[in-house]
Amino acid sequence: MKRNWAAQLQVLEDVRELCAKHDIKWFAYSGTLLGAVRHKGYIPWDDDVDICMVGEDFIKFLYYAKDEMDGRYIHLSPYDTGSWDQRTIFRIANNDVMDFSKSHMDQWQDCPLAIGTDVFPFYYVPRDEKKAEYILELLTNVETLFYLNEYYLKHLKAGDMETAKAQEELIAASILGLQEDTGFTFTGERPLANQLCMLFDQICRFTLEDEADYVTRYNVYMGNQKAVLPKELFYKQTMVPFEMLELPSVEDYDKFLRWQYGDEYMTPLRVGAAHEYPYFSKQIRVLDTKLELYDWAEKQGDIEHIQIEKPVKQKLSDSKNDKCVVLYYTSLREMIIYSEYVINKIKDVIRYFSEHKDTMSLYWCPGGFPDVDKYPGIPSADRIIPVLKEEYLKLIEEFKTAGMGVCDESGNLDKAINSCDVYYGDEGFLQGAFSATGKPTFIQDYHILLHKDSVSPDDANIKSTFYPKGSGLFKGNIKPEFSDAAMEMNGSTYAMASNINGLFKVDREAGTCELLYFVKGEKADGEALYAKAYPFGSKIVFLPQSANNLVIYDPARNVYKEINVYSDAYNAYCDAAKYADCIDYEGKLFLFGERYADVLKVDPESGEIKKFETGKDDTIWMRHAAYREGGLVRLVSANSNEFLTFNLRKEQLFIQASYSKAKVEPTLVKLSEEKNRHSLKGMEFKLEGNLDKYIEGTFNGYDDGKGMVIKEQDDWISFEDVIKYTEWKKGK
Repeated sequence: MKRNWAAQLQVLEDVRELCAKHDIKWFAYSGTLLGAVRHKGYIPWDDDVDICMVGEDFIKFLYYAKDEMDGRYIHLSPYDTGSWDQRTIFRIANNDVMDFSKSHMDQWQDCPLAIGTDVFPFYYVPRDEKKAEYILELLTNVETLFYLNEYYLKHLKAGDMETAKAQEELIAASILGLQEDTGFTFTGERPLANQLCMLFDQICRFTLEDEADYVTRYNVYMGNQKAVLPKELFYKQTMVPFEMLELPSVEDYDKFLRWQYGDEYMTPLRVGAAHEYPYFSKQIRVLDTKLELYDWAEKQGDIEHIQIEKPVKQKLSDSKNDKCVVLYYTSLREMIIYSEYVINKIKDVIRYFSEHKDTMSLYWCPGGFPDVDKYPGIPSADRIIPVLKEEYLKLIEEFKTAGMGVCDESGNLDKAINSCDVYYGDEGFLQGAFSATGKPTFIQDYHILLHKDSVSPDDANIKSTFYPKGSGLFKGNIKPEFSDAAMEMNGSTYAMASNINGLFKVDREAGTCELLYFVKGEKADGEALYAKAYPFGSKIVFLPQSANNLVIYDPARNVYKEINVYSDAYNAYCDAAKYADCIDYEGKLFLFGERYADVLKVDPESGEIKKFETGKDDTIWMRHAAYREGGLVRLVSANSNEFLTFNLRKEQLFIQASYSKAKVEPTLVKLSEEKNRHSLKGMEFKLEGNLDKYIEGTFNGYDDGKGMVIKEQDDWISFEDVIKYTEWKKGK
């Protein structure tokens, strides 16, 4: 990470030099500005550099960067790179792939990564309301076509030619409409997504400075018309310290940071970024096959191929082991990604197993360091991670000397797979082969420490959701979080957790929650499984978000029923955001989609389902709200001006070309307030559930024949649970 930072500052210096030469005003932005103000440099868990420009300065930057930096840098913008399909973000980069050559490493601070500076444009917002509405309408049409094209390509790839053909016709009509409205000429020489990004940028530029009082980033503004800033904010600069540099910032950076992060921006909070963290893990993962296969090949003395038998299906209950034997694998790839976390994590794992040696046994297959002379194109650990390599090898020797478990460096994959009950460690080749046996597979997270007394390498004063990872349900583990999928009934609150697959009964006064059921048809580590809860007579309906099943719970009898409402037609490209609302009518449930374009009628008694095709594409249909007026259901689309009405009695859909926001919004606000009344988000609870019931439901319910893959950071299963699970299975 530090080499990445150093190389990024090198790019930033060249960007600063170009801007100074041509009098281009630019500003530190986003996490870079926050880091400068709060940390005088990088936020410890930030991984890139962000800057912004306004209006003509941004246009000048694109021109001069292309003219003067070409050859030294790659210009990632829709104008310069045909494959670039990011709207309102541009990038100056030193490369587009990792490069371990000596010349590259010497030039870029021993950093092989493709690194650069992200440039975010701010555009002027017209004070003329009609012009503003016109621009938003055009941008919405571009966005709609962008996603329609994305889904078209996915259907095409999946071989769904009928759907692809229908979408192709819509795309053609949309292109003609945009050409007429904007004068932009689409060609067959570049991908459509790339051309739409160009058009998006050009529409954003329609407004000149003297026509505006505010600026915005239009991709944010489209969903929130309050997301604007006065243009005067960018008139004056001040310098802020950043590592060994000083960066220009808006003079009133407090206002700028409050606009983006809220009033508590000075309080460190480790949250997800707009991209995978670290961003370069994607680059390193392309080395996965090479690194692992070369490592195993070298251990086996066979550089042509890996000797491994086809995995045989097994059951943990058939294991002859007295203890739960855990196969532990650590790879060079993850060492490069997580460097400073690696040694602490391995020590923590060894310590944990040592303390549980009566019930668990560790079988460690440590990944090695392939010979770079034999296998060109892979990184040299001696140059990339020399200190870590030395510490890692020392740790392996200490483990073997202490006799704390098995250390197998033979490369005999069959022996390792067949000797163990459970896999724990890094993702990759060995994990995939083990998972194919059907035995449980756990992927380790280097940010999570298993032992309650282990110390994270992060600043101890910074609160993080990653650790410590304790043992037992909720004891030092993540707590269930509740949002809208909660309902008060008969003095109790029943809720589906948003981070754990479970139905809970909550005592709000005592601050406790009892685990009632695990929904067997869903993943144990599901995320945002249920969107909302609705009263249905004396029962409660839980509406799926990422889940595949509608759940109807009867508190009086303490029983629940699952009804599968999964759709192959839409899940091909959208696993989450299935349904937005549910209306009951004459004992039947009508489900209205968030990403699903069809209305679904569900018979709660028989489980019978009837689908009503609306003919609407999901990109127009997504994220709408529904409310009932007698026998009619009004549907409001979030990203179109269509007002749809579903007649419950006739079971028909009617479409109105436009709707009055003034008429609809008060009703939606009222509905929102009523639903939020049941929200439990932010409350903390302790569990009083039945572990045996939880285990039985979890492991019986999540068995797809490929083994169980559970991410530590997303799930509540600890190693003590694995032990209990092992004993439980053997007892069966």
